[in-house]
Amino acid sequence: MLPLLSPLRRTLLSGPRLAGLRWLHAASVKVANEPVLAFNPGSPERSALQQALKDLKDKTEAVPCVVGDEEVWTSDVHYQVSPFNHKHKVAKYCYADKDLINKAIEAALAAQKEWDLKPMSDRAQIFLKAADLLSGPRRAEILAKTMIGQGKTVIQAEVDAAAELIDFFRFNAQFAMELENKQPISVPPSTNRVVYRGLEGFVAAVSPFNFTAIGGNLAGSPALMGNVVIWKPSDTAILANYAVYKVLREAGLPPNIIQFVPASGPVFGDTVTSSEHLSGLNFTGSVPTFKRLWKQVADNLDRYRTFPRLAGECGGKNFHFVHSSADVASVVSGTLRSAFEFGGQKCSACSRLYVPDSLWPKIKAQLLEEHSQIRVGDPVEEFGIFFSAVIEPNSFGRIKKWLEHIRASPNLSILAGGQCDDSVGYFVQPCIVESKDPRDRIMNEEIFGPILTVYVYPEGQYREILQLVDSTSPYGLTGAVFAQDKNVIDEATKILRNAAGNFYINDKSTGSVVAQQPFGGSRASGEPLPPKGEERGGPYRGPLEQNVRAGRELRTENVRAGRELRTENVRAGRELRTENVRAGRDLRTQDVRAGRELRTENARAGRELRTQNVRSGRDLRTENVRAGRELRTENARAGGDLRTQNVRAGRDLRTQNVRAGRELRTQNVRAGRDLRTENVRAGRDLRTQNVRAGRDLRTENVRAGRELRTENVRAGRELRTQNVRAGKDLRKENVRAERDLRTENVRAGRDLRTENVRAGRDLRTQNVRAGRDLRTQ
Repeated sequence: MLPLLSPLRRTLLSGPRLAGLRWLHAASVKVANEPVLAFNPGSPERSALQQALKDLKDKTEAVPCVVGDEEVWTSDVHYQVSPFNHKHKVAKYCYADKDLINKAIEAALAAQKEWDLKPMSDRAQIFLKAADLLSGPRRAEILAKTMIGQGKTVIQAEVDAAAELIDFFRFNAQFAMELENKQPISVPPSTNRVVYRGLEGFVAAVSPFNFTAIGGNLAGSPALMGNVVIWKPSDTAILANYAVYKVLREAGLPPNIIQFVPASGPVFGDTVTSSEHLSGLNFTGSVPTFKRLWKQVADNLDRYRTFPRLAGECGGKNFHFVHSSADVASVVSGTLRSAFEFGGQKCSACSRLYVPDSLWPKIKAQLLEEHSQIRVGDPVEEFGIFFSAVIEPNSFGRIKKWLEHIRASPNLSILAGGQCDDSVGYFVQPCIVESKDPRDRIMNEEIFGPILTVYVYPEGQYREILQLVDSTSPYGLTGAVFAQDKNVIDEATKILRNAAGNFYINDKSTGSVVAQQPFGGSRASGEPLPPKGEERGGPYRGPLEQNVRAGRELRTENVRAGRELRTENVRAGRELRTENVRAGRDLRTQDVRAGRELRTENARAGRELRTQNVRSGRDLRTENVRAGRELRTENARAGGDLRTQNVRAGRDLRTQNVRAGRELRTQNVRAGRDLRTENVRAGRDLRTQNVRAGRDLRTENVRAGRELRTENVRAGRELRTQNVRAGKDLRKENVRAERDLRTENVRAGRDLRTENVRAGRDLRTQNVRAGRDLRTQ
């Protein structure tokens, strides 16, 4: 039973399907990285894998050439053997000769036009279905064939042949759909459209042994984009690569789109580069082989119908540079994993380590301790080994010569390991070497085996050593810097800018993941295309990229595989977390201090402002009381004068004047009382308003101080300078507010006094007029 369809496949199957060119609205759904299974004892995946391994035990699978949808055998028969048990022939296959390769080219060209015109969504659906098959019913088979045929441990096979290959197929489909959706601007009445067509001709794919996923990707990504492919798999990965080819066919890949043709390297290279229809080369392998193919293409430029696109990746001499500020545990764990996982047979594996003399005793002791616990053996019989045999006899012989060079050189000394035995399998024990000469050829030539060379440098010369790291090797694939000093990290990043395409900080130089860290290098490591291996990336990766992964915890692959390295993934990343914690504490301490200082300063400013407001209020109240008293005195005097005048006037007109005088006095007394009452009320109201204004201002200042303190606590990360500026601005604003209040109070007092004076004048005028009228009467 097939697994559930992925979201992207469901979208493609349910969306509109049009024959011919798709013009608008191609489906685009996000996909996620395939989970890496743990294969714990008793788990379903472990049981299925053990059964698949049992089915392959002592069996030899026949792997034909597949040309024009036909299985073809030639007389040039070969066998793929298991690296850890070379008596076991895991696959029987044959080499395609020149005529068969040309036949494959003709069959591919006949299918190219129809395949290229197929909608992108239809092509993507095939690869999404293949991913679903690999994720479900074909997972155990592809893992078992990778383990037996290439000598991978269960976890190394899982991250390669399952997780990474699934990611390649799914993310490539997503990237292709997104690419088709990217269209130019159309301005009416014109409509502009980019059509992504396959290359005119065929693409030759040459894949290596060390990653099953590379084979599927080098052949699969051009096919996805509408090309036809002639795929030459590695002789030592025939079994697993053929399984991938069959999965693609099962998923619906039409015949002739990918021709599966194992062949001799020189015969294949000579044949494809001499064809006028060569349009592209997707390559992962050695530098000499890629140079040879490049030269052959150059020699044949005049015969090609189009300029062939060449994309290749050729390995590396990858470094780990350690600064004196580095965390020792993360250095040891990351270096051992990078150098010795899969026997150092990764293009990104660390093979040169630069350590300061101040840290070397600690690092050396821990390296040797952890090295003593590394187990090498049969990955099928024992899932808990760290790595198995190297791939084949030529590789074993080359590594053995390096070990002989180490023992013969006065500049080199073996600190641990270095034994080798090919009686049962091609086993080489992990070897740690110390070099006195940083320019020894072991420091600049690729070994592709489990040998790590260490150079110990004077701590104070780290800048010179960074220059040495950059200039020692002709490669430029991956590298890592271990340091806690951020200035050193910045300096190393600049100096080593071109020394690595994938550049890691406080992490091992291996382990990039599809859609997370695009993979590629420069210099002799080759072009950034195509994506390959465990160092995974998408199908379109533009110019060279430096992928900085700071403080990532190393994946728990060792725990899942039952490996016994004590310095596990938890230790990796402690250095950066510790630094971040310290930096966070320092920042919080600074923020708390700044907040306290600002709160203290604000409190002082608030107190001073409240004191000034109280004083202003008191002064204003005193001034108002005085004004009221003066007004009442003046009114009283005016009333006395008026009464005196009325008495004198009343003496002349005794009867009427007395009555009028009494009435007038009564009115005047009432008027004086009303005026005094009104003045008292006005003074009280003014005092009340001033008191309220002072209270409101104090309340507002208190609220403003609280809000400012709250804002400072929340911000937490603002610098003291900003806080001081904010405090200064607040004090200025308070001073301005205080000045405005005093000005307003003074104006109010003046207005009140003016109004009282006017009222008194009006009253005196009325009294005078009344007296005159009385005298007239």
